[in-house]
Amino acid sequence: MKFACLSIHYAHLDLWYSVRVDTSYQSFSQISLRELVEVCGVDISTARRWRRGSNLPPAYVLAYVNAKRQGDLGFLDPAWRGWVLRGGHLISPEGWEISMSDVLASRLHEAQLAAWRLEVRKLRAELANAELARLEEQPTPDQWEVEMLVG
Repeated sequence: MKFACLSIHYAHLDLWYSVRVDTSYQSFSQISLRELVEVCGVDISTARRWRRGSNLPPAYVLAYVNAKRQGDLGFLDPAWRGWVLRGGHLISPEGWEISMSDVLASRLHEAQLAAWRLEVRKLRAELANAELARLEEQPTPDQWEVEMLVG
């Protein structure tokens, strides 16, 4: 296998990622021509030339082929090693599946949890105040009335 280093710059985030990609043409055999045509927006004859090895595909195609072959997001960033995108779901190394709507709803869930935590704090404070109010005030020693018992 031949490998090349591909650098990707996300200008809107000002991030650079260096990706190690397989540049051998054997990895193209695992992806259908139709899929290459649809994903890359090229003519089928271009996809055939890439498969034969007569033309070198652009770096983004090599990155895509590697992602498809490895099935792992670790090619983008080592922190994502073991995570997989399959069937519209993000799957953790432990097997947890997260849909896109779950990811989008995470901010709402965080806000709900914050509101519930605040409510619990308020209720605990109210409960503590209610318990204090219910307790009978005990006199201090200087307030005691002492009866002398003489025998």
